[in-house]
Amino acid sequence: MKNLILLSLIFSLIFIFNNCKNEVIEETVNIEEEVIPENTLLNPEKIDVNTPIPVAELKKAFFAWEGKEVTVIGYCDIMFSYGSVKDEVKLVDDPDSSTQLIYCKLLKDYEGEKVEQTTAIVVKGTIDGSSFGSITLKDCEIVSIAGEIKENNNLNPENIGTEPIFVQDLHNSYFAWNNKEVSVTGYYSSTTTSTTSYGVTIRVDLADPETKDKAVGCRMLDEPPESIANNRNDIVIKGIIKGEVFGNVIMEECEIVQ
Repeated sequence: MKNLILLSLIFSLIFIFNNCKNEVIEETVNIEEEVIPENTLLNPEKIDVNTPIPVAELKKAFFAWEGKEVTVIGYCDIMFSYGSVKDEVKLVDDPDSSTQLIYCKLLKDYEGEKVEQTTAIVVKGTIDGSSFGSITLKDCEIVSIAGEIKENNNLNPENIGTEPIFVQDLHNSYFAWNNKEVSVTGYYSSTTTSTTSYGVTIRVDLADPETKDKAVGCRMLDEPPESIANNRNDIVIKGIIKGEVFGNVIMEECEIVQ
């Protein structure tokens, strides 16, 4: 009898031991990682001139900064050591520079608030196109009369961040596509011939194949062949980007590749 009780006790201890051994204690550990949005835009620095770019993608990248709210930092374009801010701010990259990079139309009149020529000013506003090589900001407000400049050569308009952007860096990124030689591909939309005192200009418009919305206008070196009107898909044109007209990218010195 004692042996039976002892044996039962041994089996019980073995059972308890195995259960403790196989028991798994799960502990949830939350590790927060910074999520960096993927850049889906074309990079003008990585473009191969002989690799055709879909016109819709070029247009998206070219106008990526439009409508973005940004905070910029630069120096006020004033004539003397001190100046007044009223209802607008003109920003340059250096106190001695006279090349205006940013123009800001202020939401309110700051009633002649004084600024120093050598002190960087921080302004927030929304990008609203450009004029004569200067970026225009609307709905602007002064964030700070003094700020620290930090340069950033790898700006991403899809992930702007919160740090003030140096005016020269924003200017470089905004105009990065200008004077870039590229090849584009799209749907042949139309040919427009204009005759002025400067001569004859022939422009071929390429559109997004899916929406048929015009995206790129190409000013041709020569008149395009009539055959493109019969086979409108996958037209490839090489040229040099020179800016925008009526919301479309404009290229010059263009020639049809295929």
